Amino acid sequence: MPVGNMDRRITFQIRAGGQTADGEPANGWTDYATVWASVKAVKGRNYYAMGQEQSEATHTILIRRRSDITAAMRIALGGRVFDIIPPVATDERTPFLVLSVTEQVP
Repeated sequence: MPVGNMDRRITFQIRAGGQTADGEPANGWTDYATVWASVKAVKGRNYYAMGQEQSEATHTILIRRRSDITAAMRIALGGRVFDIIPPVATDERTPFLVLSVTEQVP
């Protein structure tokens, strides 16, 4: 994979810890790391859940290999958000990490 194909800036986000002023757990997200990536759509589908139509777009995201990326994170790209599908496996023989993700579609 030529590095020149990594033409998108993505941001990994982690859940914000702590509590709100009311003592409830905080449900926000905090930026963790911003990297260059290649984003490719591989499939999309519509399905019904709880009587409503849901949409799901599945992509692969390729980045330079990092050992600190987990499936508990999510990825922000502009106004789009992607959930990382576990497992996140790294092959130490390659300089790249390929992530399977699902796009959150409102």
